[in-house]
Amino acid sequence: MCEGVLLVNQFFDSEELEIFDCQLLKDLLQFKWNMFARRLHTFGCSMHFFYLGTIMAYINMVYIENFGSENQQLYTLLLGLGISYPAAYDTI
Repeated sequence: MCEGVLLVNQFFDSEELEIFDCQLLKDLLQFKWNMFARRLHTFGCSMHFFYLGTIMAYINMVYIENFGSENQQLYTLLLGLGISYPAAYDTI
């Protein structure tokens, strides 16, 4: 095994498209998706939808319905929680 050499970089640097027809590579990518990426991306997508739903409810409450500040602290907390995952994910 060569230190500092990543298999994915070898595929990325190659101009031979036939490499991607290899069943072994397809199995490797499927394995990595099932073991690591699916869970991470599913959680990330659900966090984005949570944040989107929270900000839509907040905009409706404050700007459209003019409810004032009766639940504003709750929505502020939920917005802070919703934005914490993308902010932490971007720093990794």
